[in-house]
Amino acid sequence: MATLGPKRRNEEVDLGRLMMRPLYFGMGTNVFLPMGVLLICFFAAQAGDGGGNIGGFIDSRPPANPIWYLFGAAAVIQAIAAIVMRNRALREPMTVRKETFVRDLMAGVNRAYRRSFMINALTTLWIGAYYLISGDLRFTMVLALIVFVAFQILRPRWRGIENVVDRQEELVESGKFASGRLGLSE
Repeated sequence: MATLGPKRRNEEVDLGRLMMRPLYFGMGTNVFLPMGVLLICFFAAQAGDGGGNIGGFIDSRPPANPIWYLFGAAAVIQAIAAIVMRNRALREPMTVRKETFVRDLMAGVNRAYRRSFMINALTTLWIGAYYLISGDLRFTMVLALIVFVAFQILRPRWRGIENVVDRQEELVESGKFASGRLGLSE
């Protein structure tokens, strides 16, 4: 199998398989879950049961809704935290023993992405809460857009996974292993 970059030392690692589980989990939590909440909000708006009026209607003063700024800032902070946590987790040793490199790598990559996707998915709570508070569907969709954009940044990519595999191989060769299930470096 040809690779675009330098040849990997460990050809046992199936990059496609390594990417699929985190990718599907992320799509479920960061695409389909917010989309489902938006769909519920849409049907509530169509039925006339659209949330409260705390903070006033957005239509009368579009840029001046402080509640939206609060929820938007929380969503952006969570997205940034998810990206930082994913980057840190992917740089740490994931392999417990050299003999279990592939299995430990798959578990470590899955764990790193799962944590970051769950933090990003917490914004879905802000989506529903904002709609219940304001009743405005337009800015509720903007919050969902923040989740979708963060997912596009977070999702596993082929070159990124290749770099993770290469980094983990270098850590194993230098004798740096993860200790136990927590992934703490020895």
